[in-house]
Amino acid sequence: MKFRLSIGLSLLWCAVLAQSPLHSNLQNSTLGYTIITPPGTAKGLIVFIPGFAQTADQLLQETEFEKLAYLYGIATIVVPCGRKMYADGQVVKLLNEAIVATLNDYKIAPNQVVMGGFSAGGTIALKYTQYCLKYPESYPIKPKAVFAVDSPVDLEEIYHYMERELVRQYSEAGVSEAYVVKSIMERELGGTPTEVPIRYQELSPFTKGAKQGGEAEVLKSFPVRLYHDADIQWQLKNRRRSFYDMNITPASEMINQLMLMGNTQAELMMTVGKGVRSNGERHPHSMSIVDEQDLMTWILKHLGVDTNPAHNKAGH
Repeated sequence: MKFRLSIGLSLLWCAVLAQSPLHSNLQNSTLGYTIITPPGTAKGLIVFIPGFAQTADQLLQETEFEKLAYLYGIATIVVPCGRKMYADGQVVKLLNEAIVATLNDYKIAPNQVVMGGFSAGGTIALKYTQYCLKYPESYPIKPKAVFAVDSPVDLEEIYHYMERELVRQYSEAGVSEAYVVKSIMERELGGTPTEVPIRYQELSPFTKGAKQGGEAEVLKSFPVRLYHDADIQWQLKNRRRSFYDMNITPASEMINQLMLMGNTQAELMMTVGKGVRSNGERHPHSMSIVDEQDLMTWILKHLGVDTNPAHNKAGH
């Protein structure tokens, strides 16, 4: 189920590997990030952040994205952030260290970087991008674009969803996750959104009740893509969840707010029924909801890189 490259790209992938094997290493046993770099000098960097408690290997098992990046001459760094839903000081320190080391080791320009992530990793990627734009003197990169795959963009909303999940007590997996994440958020953020609303809002890429979406305003002229599978029938049947419980609801409002601010590069990428995990399980919360070739074309456009993979082969 995992290998989804087209026949043409698959053949090119094999040809490139024959000349120069895929370079992937665990760069630091403490940071635990993984780097996949093309031969020669990389034309850009994708910082790809896994979901809550997800490892680099687990994320890469669900996608061919790093292979596409390699074929186009783009390096990928996969940085797990552990049991985190937001880019707090600990996460920012980890990302800064991993990104700085990668830029230095592989001679990549700090303005040739795209941020992205899956689930909570996308939430973190959005927030880290906002930090970079808001405080450019304090961050190592000037990102060109950001994408998030089925990510909870509003921390207050995801907290209230977890409250509802605990009341419903329907899905064992959902209830267990809600209990753990809700407890972590309350402990680390110092309380509930009602008790410490400012803390939730400042760490959230978007806040529905805030003027111009709160921190979303920072992205008012920045390329943003949010990917979601709007399969409400699956959610109702398998999880007893409504649209109020789905990540797409606050995400659509965030994109709407950005569009109202004049952002012509803010996009909600919606599918229905495409979510399937590498083990064959049907699930809307999956990397497979992304048209990876289309996303790569979007990234290359913002990095200013040739969209013909044959032009990026070793020695070309």
